[in-house]
Amino acid sequence: MTEFTAYEKRRAIDHERHWRALLSHLDIVCWRRKCRRDGVCTGPMLNAPCLAAQLKVQQALGLSGRACAKLPLCVANASPADFAELESLMDTFRQGLIDGTGFRLLRLDRCRPDAPDP
Repeated sequence: MTEFTAYEKRRAIDHERHWRALLSHLDIVCWRRKCRRDGVCTGPMLNAPCLAAQLKVQQALGLSGRACAKLPLCVANASPADFAELESLMDTFRQGLIDGTGFRLLRLDRCRPDAPDP
């Protein structure tokens, strides 16, 4: 199995933080007790079949493909239609981060203690 490069480690951290922040800011009511109690997305990250195409693109570029292969439990098995809607919202979210018009990323210490400050 291919080891994570420094780029892939950074990409995996960003991928997780972006998805958790988006789901938390959308106020998606997760069925997990821990997420409801914390008030933010803190559920486990699972391999997501809906990200298979992105995984293949990363592998074609010579990366392991594992950096962005997971999503939070509540959306990991989303229907294609629901995931397409979430991807559209994620594009808008990321563009807001680039433009500086988005909101501040959450620091989710309880789920990823090695995540750097935004």
